[in-house]
Amino acid sequence: MAEFSTLAAVDLGSNSFHCQVGRVVGDQVYPLDSLREPVRLGAGLTKDKRIDEDTQERALACLKRFGERLRGFDKHAVRAVGTNTLRVAKNAATFLKKAEAALGFPIEVVAGREEARLIYLGVSHDLPASRERRLVVDIGGGSTELVIGTGYRAQKLESLFMGCVSYSLRFFEDGKVTKGAMKQAELAARNELQPIVAKFARGNWQQAVGSSGTVRALGTVEIGSQLSGNIGELNVDFTSEVKQGQVLARIEPSTFVTKVREEEAGLAIATTADSLYLLDLMTGAVRASRATPGTVLATPATDGGHLFLATVRGVVLAVTTEGLESVWQLALPDAVFGTSALAADTLVVLARDGTLALVPVAAPESRRILSLGRPAVAGPTVTTAGVLVGTVAGEVLCIDPATGAVRWQERLAGPIESPPAVHDGELVVVDGRGGVHLYR
Repeated sequence: MAEFSTLAAVDLGSNSFHCQVGRVVGDQVYPLDSLREPVRLGAGLTKDKRIDEDTQERALACLKRFGERLRGFDKHAVRAVGTNTLRVAKNAATFLKKAEAALGFPIEVVAGREEARLIYLGVSHDLPASRERRLVVDIGGGSTELVIGTGYRAQKLESLFMGCVSYSLRFFEDGKVTKGAMKQAELAARNELQPIVAKFARGNWQQAVGSSGTVRALGTVEIGSQLSGNIGELNVDFTSEVKQGQVLARIEPSTFVTKVREEEAGLAIATTADSLYLLDLMTGAVRASRATPGTVLATPATDGGHLFLATVRGVVLAVTTEGLESVWQLALPDAVFGTSALAADTLVVLARDGTLALVPVAAPESRRILSLGRPAVAGPTVTTAGVLVGTVAGEVLCIDPATGAVRWQERLAGPIESPPAVHDGELVVVDGRGGVHLYR
């Protein structure tokens, strides 16, 4: 089998579609890009088990965007899979033909237990090595997978017909959570789980791990300290006197809010798959909106009066924070630029392949394009010393944002094992031996 330096995986879930791209270095895969859109394919399943036309259009538009990112990939370097909704939909075969044409790659519909096995592999590779038996629970849009395994080997696998989308439509179709509806949902879940209770009982495992967006959302709930409102498909946490569940604004349901950044009191910037919104969190009004040339991959950088965004198509643009009016737009070389930061008057944009763009905000045409020579896993982080970038080789580089020169670099003990964290303007990095490094 041929070896590839870059691999991609596409997941057509019942709730969200995902596209993950990774760089292969030795026997490890380092993440380059991660795209996600809440297509809610399962919500488009009619009573006679057919995916409706509106949902198909939403799904195909998403897959076209993913296909744009994967253009040029060898067909053997991409694996695309469909899950529960495509297992049960009567018109799945017809839809898949259109889906494969939109994506540009074959799509495989996996069985429930194969889905469970793949979930377990992903979770086990993301956790520290352990000899303990782990229970992994993944709550998807249309199904829930439970797996018990040791190391990278799954031993007991089950896939149940219950998920966040299917249960929401079945018990909370009008969006209201009542005591009676919740009781019915709980009883239905208990009935679904009853046949496998003995197999997955507490004595059969030592550690329990949850995956998926639903589990992550449950983990972020803080009782009494923050309330949740909805903006389109996005959950936003507020500390103000906002009623729980209040809809503050409505955005096109086919677009996905990837990031929110508060630029000043009461305002937020939301970037979607192909649009940018300025939201007033006090009134719920959308103050301004504009189209963007491709998916915005990271939170915009800002100097207070302007926003600077990088898109999946390698386009960087500057707009005003007041009305999202265009200031300038710049096309960068053929690299997928993602994270960005503002260092003095220079916008620093980093691509995961190690390409670095230094764009003076007052004269974008005089930008500099540099190559680190190896994939990047962290940064750019702006500190008083310069712009810090971490590489897959376990290095931390300090770069002068004005000239692009490397001021200093340090090699750590092994690769950077987990994404570095930024705290109060400082970069915290953990090396391959567990050493913690602090950079200012």
